Amino acid sequence: MAHPVLTITAANVREGDTLCFSSPRFNVVIERITSDADDRLRFHANDETWSECRSPGELIMVQRTSDGSYHPCRHWQPDWSKFSLLVVAASVAEAMDGYYKHDRLNRPGGHREVLIASSEASLAKDGFTCLASHYDSKTGDGIWARNAMAGIELFSDDPHASGAGGTSGAAPGTNTPPATALDPMRFNQTYGVVTDESAEQGDFAERGYDWENEPMTFRDLVQLLTRDYRGAEPSESHGVPRWITAHGEQDVVDGSYREISLHPANSRAERWWSRALRYAGVVRSIDLNTSMKG
Repeated sequence: MAHPVLTITAANVREGDTLCFSSPRFNVVIERITSDADDRLRFHANDETWSECRSPGELIMVQRTSDGSYHPCRHWQPDWSKFSLLVVAASVAEAMDGYYKHDRLNRPGGHREVLIASSEASLAKDGFTCLASHYDSKTGDGIWARNAMAGIELFSDDPHASGAGGTSGAAPGTNTPPATALDPMRFNQTYGVVTDESAEQGDFAERGYDWENEPMTFRDLVQLLTRDYRGAEPSESHGVPRWITAHGEQDVVDGSYREISLHPANSRAERWWSRALRYAGVVRSIDLNTSMKG
């Protein structure tokens, strides 16, 4: 039988799982799992000739090699099937502003920043966190969050909470939904054409946009990167590149070269940019852990 591809946190990967990329020829079977000094998980494959580090809470795609659904987790998680999905938020700050009691969230001494940073750290490490207790939340229910491909999913621990399964809904005491249907990631693709004459001047003979503000899902982005940007050159040698450039082959007719560059065009695209680069295996020789600088 064909085994399903699951999206799970790295902490739940087992030896024998197949780590899946958008192109199946890059898939690898995890043979061994170790942990680094900074508690990141390292997956080993291909007789120790391949390895890759992931944070325990990072979402990845795997294919189970045995029948059934999820195997037991390496760490405790809530039973999400007993919770109510409320909304999808773009950030922890947005979620807390919507569901955490204002007077308790904004206590003096930087309390809001401390709470947000703590929840962000838990999401990065474990893939989920409790954002607000029954006492702290505007709804009177416990509010939980977990990483998702589309953003941060927010849940109530009340299985009958209103807004279950939706993508919008106002928290009590506010006229504005705390989180709404999100604007998709958007990207620009630019091009440059180099001829012998322009190369002598150190410039392009022609440059412009192939397309602008193109909406994409995460899957769309990974597929584009895998198809058109394999081995692309990053704009920076350290940190998350602001853009990447793929250099094309020489035109057999006029001898020119055409290169294309991909640029995140909104904040949501910037948020998922480094993760997509890692998924597609486009950029492996630079550190993608630092934030992208504008």
